[in-house]
Amino acid sequence: YEETPDLKTQFVIVPSMDDAVSEPVFPQPPLEDALPKGGKVMKSFAETDDTPFGSLCLNRIESIGRSRKDGKNHHRRIHLVSNPATITVNEVTIGFTSTDSFLHLSTESVNQSLPPGTRLARLSQHVLQQQSYYPVYPPPMGGGRELNLDVTQMDKYCIPIKPDVLILPSRLTPMAMNLNRNSNNESESGTVVVNPGLLVKGTSGGTFAIMDIHPMKKDDLNVDSEEERKHLIQDRIKVEVRRI
Repeated sequence: YEETPDLKTQFVIVPSMDDAVSEPVFPQPPLEDALPKGGKVMKSFAETDDTPFGSLCLNRIESIGRSRKDGKNHHRRIHLVSNPATITVNEVTIGFTSTDSFLHLSTESVNQSLPPGTRLARLSQHVLQQQSYYPVYPPPMGGGRELNLDVTQMDKYCIPIKPDVLILPSRLTPMAMNLNRNSNNESESGTVVVNPGLLVKGTSGGTFAIMDIHPMKKDDLNVDSEEERKHLIQDRIKVEVRRI
């Protein structure tokens, strides 16, 4: 960023129930760059002379390497969103939450003789069909799975629209799969569900995911028609789950 102020890389920061600086109730509001009433400037270290206590330094990342006199309207680098959140990048709708919905659903699910490899697909279908990022009530207790759930804010963790990509990080097996069947078992434009896993597991490294989404063909976008166009995201996306 310091050397290339026009770098187009952007960050979407989602709070977590494990954060020391986030609200400990789900759903969570976006992070704030600094304490609401400000903080004292720390004088203990030279490198923090301009950093007030309680700041995440996000404003500095926004402006670092950029001259305020260059007259350019730079794009935002940092986007603070709630947990959960639904965003649109170009024509792709992406939904995500940092809460381990898969694990909580799994502990509350009862099943028998499932075909191999279908467990996570069934859990994903629960999330999509119930149109909720956290379709569990009451939350499970014990085993470090406690969750402060504010049911009066249920509309904040509903899924407002069927996402093209659904990101649900979990302790369960990392995976990426395409769910292209509706409740009537009819084929349709699917949702790609991604569990990138956890970046850190105890004292060892975990996993993360890299997604490449190709744009729609110009011929498909330029067609003069009032018919709804299917995104067919499953034909344009590549997902890699990597271990560190």
